[in-house]
Amino acid sequence: MRSMLSIAVVAALCSSALAPLELGAQKLKVVSIVRLQNPDAVLRYAKVSARNVPVLDFDFRSAFADELMTQFAAATKDVAEWRMATQADSIPAVMFDKDNLPIPTQVGADRMLIVDIREYGIFRALGMGPRFNMQVEFTFIDKDGKKIWSKSNKVSGNRIGHTMDLAGKLDDIQKDDQKLLKEGLNAFVENFSAWMVKDQAQKVR
Repeated sequence: MRSMLSIAVVAALCSSALAPLELGAQKLKVVSIVRLQNPDAVLRYAKVSARNVPVLDFDFRSAFADELMTQFAAATKDVAEWRMATQADSIPAVMFDKDNLPIPTQVGADRMLIVDIREYGIFRALGMGPRFNMQVEFTFIDKDGKKIWSKSNKVSGNRIGHTMDLAGKLDDIQKDDQKLLKEGLNAFVENFSAWMVKDQAQKVR
């Protein structure tokens, strides 16, 4: 009788101990906001000169935001639910420029990924072929505005961050309705998102 009673007590204790874990397994609600400071692609030559190239019928900001969120959502599906911010969220632009600002209450999110793209385009360094590059900063915050992690990709000295080769000649990017440029940008969006998510997905908490 004592043995059966002990088993029953242990079972009850285990059951009560597991209940909070099940409740605590609720997924984080993550909202993402993305700013693109220059809508044109930027061609840079050895950090000496640069020119803007409008990309016709191509929304780089939307393409990158959608791909990045899709890949993050797939990689963190067990711990987080992702969505893009909308106008209805009324998120102030100052979120991109100031640190330690809490996530607005009306957003209803536990975490926010702030993506600030300074520029994107093609960079050509001395002795190197043309490569797609993006100067961007990522900041992941909790609901109180505390920074959980941040990461940047930018041109700094001899370091140009994560890049991808242009599969063709730089002189051809304007031909055939900018086919080479648009296909390259689409591939770069996927390539860069995969690199970013592989490096940071485990830090979504």
